[in-house]
Amino acid sequence: MKQELAKFSSSHRKLHKQFFYALVVQSLGPTVFLVIPAAPILLIPLLHPYLNVEIDWPTGWLYSLIGLYPPFDSIAFMLIVSEYRRVIAGRLLYMLTNHPLRQSVSVTNTADLGARTPIQ
Repeated sequence: MKQELAKFSSSHRKLHKQFFYALVVQSLGPTVFLVIPAAPILLIPLLHPYLNVEIDWPTGWLYSLIGLYPPFDSIAFMLIVSEYRRVIAGRLLYMLTNHPLRQSVSVTNTADLGARTPIQ
């Protein structure tokens, strides 16, 4: 693999390295958000005959962690790969600076009818 990557330019190698890191993070996501939280809940019924312990856990937190997985998968990829980061930052900057509601509005002073100067 290193021999094949040596044929590419340095920027292309950097991009491939970022894709690799993104792939590793995306493969760890299901483990962190799905397997680890669900493991105790799935294992307790198997251990019940040996432990003779009744456990009553609220499982609302489990649904919250499972719900975090889909956005984590996409956001991790967007934050690791610099090209995506640059595009997202550019679009956010455009939205914040050119938003139609952020344009200046001039208001006239109606308290003084003789002088109509705009208030900024």
